[in-house]
Amino acid sequence: MHPFINLFGLHIPAYGMLLASAICVGVGLTVYRFQSHGGSLENALIISACTIGFALLGGHLLYLLASYGISNIIRDIKAGSLSFLSSGGLVFYGSLVFGIFGVFFGFKISHETSTSLFIRAAVPCIPLGHAIGRVGCFLGGCCYGLPYSGFGAVSLAATGNDVTVFPIQLIESTLNLVIFFRLLFLSRREHSRLFLLYAYLFYYSITRFVLEFFRGDVIRGFALGLSTSQWISFLLFCVSAPLVIKERRFIFSGDNRVSEENF
Repeated sequence: MHPFINLFGLHIPAYGMLLASAICVGVGLTVYRFQSHGGSLENALIISACTIGFALLGGHLLYLLASYGISNIIRDIKAGSLSFLSSGGLVFYGSLVFGIFGVFFGFKISHETSTSLFIRAAVPCIPLGHAIGRVGCFLGGCCYGLPYSGFGAVSLAATGNDVTVFPIQLIESTLNLVIFFRLLFLSRREHSRLFLLYAYLFYYSITRFVLEFFRGDVIRGFALGLSTSQWISFLLFCVSAPLVIKERRFIFSGDNRVSEENF
């Protein structure tokens, strides 16, 4: 791990740099895909800005709830303190859920009507940006894996912890790339307007639920033996699985029909 990157004489936090890169790549590719198929550049930027704003807010709120605890937040508010807001950190699922609301808020204020086109353009970019962000987690030393000393073990010495752990961030980054390419393939097939979003939630919820068993950080919160993210994964799976199965011919079949947008 390398918490800081020296670039042109600057000492830049690796996590922040990779997070910014993930946002730029995800938004840039979304805007390119949307505009190249007739979408409005201005509306794409408005919707993307709303999405990122909501996502950052949601990610931080869920981080506070999971790591600081609602009882402590209420206690601080009663004491007239808002110092808990300065606690840094993001939880991906909070960013994802709020980001989805941000998309539809962006549609509302931009008066964009090509919702199907934008969703088809944007959804595959979510796991791509997430893959880049997880590399930032790896370099920054957060979201680390269980204690481990075998092949590929990573030292947390730079964070003050004299232990080696499993590089779970890189595993998740790789699997996100697999989901990204799968969604690119599915985006060329005919399907209902929100199918790509359902497919993404289906694939990622399963991936995240399993990977959480290999996480070693406990700050993310637990309930009844499962982490906060595992409970959210379970709920998202229950919602997305029936919808994906309903259109399973687009996932499991060799259907050669290509959509008119032809992504």
